[in-house]
This record gives sequence, structure tokens and C-alpha cells, in this order.
Amino acid sequence: AELEVDRVTSVETYVVVTFGEGPEEMSANLQGPLLINTENNLAKQLVLVNSSYGVRHSVMQAVEALEKRTAPEREPVLVP
Repeated sequence: AELEVDRVTSVETYVVVTFGEGPEEMSANLQGPLLINTENNLAKQLVLVNSSYGVRHSVMQAVEALEKRTAPEREPVLVP
């Protein structure tokens, strides 16, 4: 109601990303995503309560975990 949403497809979700000295220090606030209604430009930060998401979620750790899950399985190569 606060964003006056008529269609779910008109809402985009963003997270705030903080950059440190290097990429390994990059973190995302997954506990407070930003919701934007692209039809009327109303926006709100949704604060998730009792969530397993944190305010400093490591982006690089998430990328590494995703790469491990989606990496194709390879057959072992026998070297003579």
C-alpha cells in the first residue's frame, strides 16, 4: 500500500553495497533492501526483522559459493 503497487513487475529491488580497500571487503546490506515502484517513483527501505540476512554480507564469499555450486563437473583427465 505504501508504494501503491498495482503490478508486482513494477517493483525493483536494490541493496546498498559498501566498498572497502579491496574487493574482499565489499559487503551488501541484505537486511535492508530498497524497493522502488518504477511506475510512480515511490521508494521504501524494507528492514527485515528476524532474518538470517545481515547488514554486512560478504559479496566475494557469495560469489565464490555461487561459482562452486554452478561450476560444471569435469571428468578427471588421465596424464600418461
